[in-house]
Parts: sequence; structure tokens; C-alpha cells
Amino acid sequence: MPALQRSESFPCPDSSAIVAGHPMSIRCPEASLRKVKAVPIVCPACGYAETLAEPDESLDRALVDSTYIHTLRHELGLLERTEQFFARFPASKHRLKVSKTRRHRRELREIQDDPEFAAALRAQPDLYEFLTRSTFLLPARLPFVWECIQRLERDLDMSLVRCPRCTSGVLTIEDALLQRR
Repeated sequence: MPALQRSESFPCPDSSAIVAGHPMSIRCPEASLRKVKAVPIVCPACGYAETLAEPDESLDRALVDSTYIHTLRHELGLLERTEQFFARFPASKHRLKVSKTRRHRRELREIQDDPEFAAALRAQPDLYEFLTRSTFLLPARLPFVWECIQRLERDLDMSLVRCPRCTSGVLTIEDALLQRR
């Protein structure tokens, strides 16, 4: 299996603002990758892992995009589960449901305790964490995330990030690189 390589550097405005101590910059993630001597990549489908040491403009852009797609797909799954969960409690005016679905301030005044909603939500710890730690308006965020995924997938050169081991997975930047502080 040939090792993946990154060829020469490319022009991209350098960003001195590294977000939350992460080596990935929001304004120019490819420039951030150039600062990392070894970029760990992984295939979430099969677990294949590799470290890239040589920069390559096309591969770096494709890896950033595939990582965004992977992250957005995860968020989309949580948003869809949120929508389904809220549909199970159509009359609920629980704080989390109202704050994620209502646009107007007067609607926020309608918040009421809903022990059944709260108990059902606590039974899904990952969804509970998502809803309590994220700020979004579901009717706006759901189509936005969907559109972002479609746009990124349309522009992604899959031949650059297809997993060489399983050939069905897509390589992404390892979470550990994004989580460094």
C-alpha cells in the first residue's frame, strides 16, 4: 500500500488566531496544517491510520473538507435525533425544546417544567449533552448543516481521501489533532 504524501507548500494567508488553542485555524485550516510536522489521519470506517509529513495543497484541502463533512454528518445525526425526540413531545414547553425551536422572545416566556421530557432526555446522554452544550435554532440549523454537507461533498475530490485499506471509507484528520490544547 503506497504511503500518502503531501507535496509542496501553497499560498494561503497565515492566521495567527488559532481557535481555542487548537492547531487548526478557522480562517485558514490549510495554513494550520503546514505548522504541524506530522498530520495524523484516520479512516473512521475501518480504523486505518497514517501520519503525513510532506505538505500537499490538494490533499490538505481535501482532508480539511472530508474532516468537516465527517463532523457535520455527526452533527446532522444529532440534529435529526433532536427533531425526532421533540416530535415525541409535541405539547412540551420544556426549556431545551422551546429554546431550540422558538424564534420569538414571547415564546421563551412559555417555558414550563416537563418531568417526562426531562427523564426521556436524560436516558440519552449524548443527546442531552448536545442539547445542553450547543446553541442553535433547530429549524435554521438543520437545513444549514445539510446544505453545507452537500456543498462540501460536491467539491471534494474523493480520489485524494479514499481510504487505501477499505476503499469505501474516507480519510479525515484525526480528532486528537483537533483536540490538542
